[in-house]
Parts: sequence; C-alpha cells; structure tokens
Amino acid sequence: MRAAWMVRVRQMEWRFAFWLALIGYNKRDKSIGHRIYLVYALLFMSVWVFAVLTLLAGSGAHLLVSLNPDDPASAAEWLTFLVLTGWACLTLVRYSRRSPFIFTEDDAFLICQTPINRRAVALAWFPADWLETALPFWAIMVTLGFSMAEIGLHGDATALNIPIYVLIGLRALILFLPMQMGILALLWTVGALRLQGTNDPAWVRWSALILALVLLGGLVVNLTTRGLGGRLDAIWKTFYWPAYYPLMAAFGQARWTTGLGLGTIWAVIGLAALWFVSKGLNLSRAAQEARGLAAQQQAIRSGAIERAQEIAARERLGIGHTPSQLPPQSGVRALPWKDTLQSLRTFRLTSLFPWLYVLISALGIALLPGWAPRSLAAAIWCIVAGQAATLRLRNDLARWSILRQLPFKADRLLIANLVAPWSLCLLLTGLGLLSSAILNGGNGIELLVLAPSTTAVVVMVAAYDVLRQCQVSSLLIGASGEVSARGALLAFISAAIPVGLVYWLAGGGFPLEMSVLLGLAISLGFAWIAWRVAAGALRSIE
Repeated sequence: MRAAWMVRVRQMEWRFAFWLALIGYNKRDKSIGHRIYLVYALLFMSVWVFAVLTLLAGSGAHLLVSLNPDDPASAAEWLTFLVLTGWACLTLVRYSRRSPFIFTEDDAFLICQTPINRRAVALAWFPADWLETALPFWAIMVTLGFSMAEIGLHGDATALNIPIYVLIGLRALILFLPMQMGILALLWTVGALRLQGTNDPAWVRWSALILALVLLGGLVVNLTTRGLGGRLDAIWKTFYWPAYYPLMAAFGQARWTTGLGLGTIWAVIGLAALWFVSKGLNLSRAAQEARGLAAQQQAIRSGAIERAQEIAARERLGIGHTPSQLPPQSGVRALPWKDTLQSLRTFRLTSLFPWLYVLISALGIALLPGWAPRSLAAAIWCIVAGQAATLRLRNDLARWSILRQLPFKADRLLIANLVAPWSLCLLLTGLGLLSSAILNGGNGIELLVLAPSTTAVVVMVAAYDVLRQCQVSSLLIGASGEVSARGALLAFISAAIPVGLVYWLAGGGFPLEMSVLLGLAISLGFAWIAWRVAAGALRSIE
C-alpha cells in the first residue's frame, strides 16, 4: 500500500511542479524571497481566474436567460447535465476498450510485475486522473454559479457583491465534486472489470456501448421535445434523478443538504465498486494497453506536441499493418509517395481541421464585404495554409539523421516534399474562390488565375520560415521549427503585393487581363525567389 502511494505521490508532485514552473517557480529554490513569490503568484493567479470567470459569467447569464427567461437555473442545470452525461458516455465507451490505468515504463517494471496489492494501485492512481478530468467541470460549475449571481443582482454587481459570487460559486462546486468523483470511479470500475485475468470479455464492451446509447438517446429525445430550457419529460426526469438532483441543489433549486448527501453516496458507491473490482486487476495487461499514453502525456506537458502526435500514430498503427497498395516510386518521386502513404496510415478526423480552415478562409477572401475583412481573411489564409502545407516538412526535419543522408539536392528535395501539400492547398483554395465567384455572379474570378502562384509563394515562404529556425542540435532530438508570426507576415506581404497590384492597375483603367498577367508574373517571381532562399536555408542548417 505504501509503495504504491509513494510512487504515485512522486508523480503527482512532478505534475504539480510542472504547472508551478509555468509561473516561474523552482521548487529547489528554498529562499524566503522565492517562497514569498510563490504566495504572490498564487494570489495573482487566483484573482486572475476569478476575474476571467466573472467576465464569462456575463455571457453565461445572457445565455441562460435566453434559454429559459422564467427559470434560468433550470437551463443551467440542464446544460451542466448535458456536458456531464456526454462526457460520461464517451469515457464509458473508451474505458470499455482501453485501460484507464496509465503506467510509465518504470511503473511497468517496478509495480506491474510485483505482487503488490492491486486495490492499493487502483486507489493510488485514481486521484490524479480525477483532478485532471474535474478541472474543466469546476470551471463550468463556478462560471454558471457566477452567472446565477449575475442574474440575481440584475447586472448591477459591485465590489461589495464579491462574497455573494464566491458563496454561490462554491456552493455549485462543492455539491458537484463528490458526484463527479463517484461517476469517474464507476467508469474506472468498468475498465478494471475488463482487465480481470487474461481474457478481454466482449460483454463489457457491448454493455457499455448499449448503456451509452440509451443515455444519449434519452438526451436526444428530450432535446427534440423540450429544447435546452431545462424542461424534462417525466420519464426521463425519473430516470436521471440520481444525477440530476445534486445539480438542482447546486443552483438553488433543491435542498443543498440532500444534494450533498446524494453526491456523497455517488462518491462512496464509486470508490467502493472500484476497490471491490480491483482485487483481480491484471496490471500487466493494463501496462501493455496504455504503454504509449504515459509518454504521450509527458510529451504534451513538456510542449512537444509533434512528439505526442508521433507516439499517438505509432500506437494507432501497431506492428501488423498490411502492405500498401500504392505503387512505389524511385528517386526524388519517392518523397511525395512517402508523404501520401504516411497521411493515409495516420489519418484521423482531426487531420482534416487544418485543411478545413484553408477552405473556410478562402471562402472569406471573396465573400466578405469590404477590403478590411477580406484582408483579415487573407492573413488568416496565409497562416493556416502555411501551417498545413509544412506539416510533412516539419515531420521529415524531425528525422534529420535520415533526411540529411538522402542523395537529393536541397532544391529538388524541397519541391518533392511540398508538391503534394501545395496541390491540396491549391485545390481547397480554388474551391473556396470558385464558390465565392459563383455566389458573387462571377466577380473575383481573377483570383483563381493568381491562386496557383500565390499559393506557391505562401507555401515556400512558410517553408523558409520553418527552415531558418532549424538547428542540428534541436533536429536530432525531434524538435523542428514552426511557422512564426514573422513568417506569416512575410507570406501575407508576398501574396498581397501582386494581388493588390492587379486591382490597383485595373482600377486605374489598365485592362484587367493585362493586370492579371502582370500580377501572375510578379507572383511567380516571388515564388521562385522564395524557393531558392528556402533551398539555401535547407543547405545551411547547422
């Protein structure tokens, strides 16, 4: 029991030290001045969080009143219940397929292969995960509590009303905490139930999926009939009552003592179920299933987002992937083939978001009224297009020891690495501009002519910006550069000059066709210069 808690407490101390390091506190510094600074930093952060939540409370109050003018508290209860139930259902399905216990490599050797009390491990690993998952809910509960205080004060709050905000926010938080702890403990129980022995019982997965569908189905049915105002059908109100009543008490719609007692029952039942089921927990299976998650979380906490994405891709692919059906290529053409293969193998829905931003910003360039909104949309397009197009380049640079040994010239290697993302970026940009031109009755079609060269300028400038930040010492540990604000500004200027010249000449009476051709020539020149400069930056990486 003590061994499990000793290891886990050390890990929790490391996590806490990580957050303290963000505010400049070093726990190894034992000086009085540094201790005073910690107190000051904590007070400052507390005041800052209070101010932010109070600011959000104004928007929350307007939302609750718009959803249910007669009873805003019911709307607050229902919104919180929707978020809580949705999270619980998704977590239930996930834990029915993957272990909730995340062990590092050291834990796998020091704990999972020893005859340690499994219940002690389960109860020692639970609190840290509960704290991490509870923080967003705490923010929601306190914000909605502040919103109820805002509604009660009719928007005329002063500094003298701060205690009212604090008391209402704490009431909502205290009544919510034990219930959320109990629900999470029950979800961990499902994960522990699946990890009994060496078999993976299918009935656990199917039961969890059916239960999640029933709960979500009830929410959908009630939403379609009653909306978001907090009005529940009688049958669903009875079904959801054990979890709904503490939320009613949190927002002053029921007795707080009864709500606190019911929330405490949730916590006791959840922890007792976890303690009971964990007796036969197979720690070796748990460590094997969550082998890469600990490294992924550590990479995220240290800011190595690309490293975390790489670990996630490895875990997703496993070791038994079927051979690719794509025709292999030779020479420098192997690089686009490799990028296509990697994109297909590591595809996730989140991978579409950067390209979706490219399409949306391209739509805004021609659809938004006035030059100021269009310029803003163009600036956003330059940023998102540069980031999306250089993703694979940054991925290859993070494997510098392999990339530098390829027998290709820097300029050809750069073209081969960027031709696929440039093509996709051009396709999405063209779709956005074409849709805008159709909706505007053909206006803005000249942008389609300039799109290939302008996209090439933005992609090459973004590649140069990434390459100029690279050093061998950082590349060898997998840390490549990213598109900076300076690079985004340079890309915007390089793209805006030929486009602006076209409209300036056309507005001065110059033929539009000649203006477009001149802008196209200038844009192509910028793209060629950016390509040569980026190739030089690639050759000069030290």
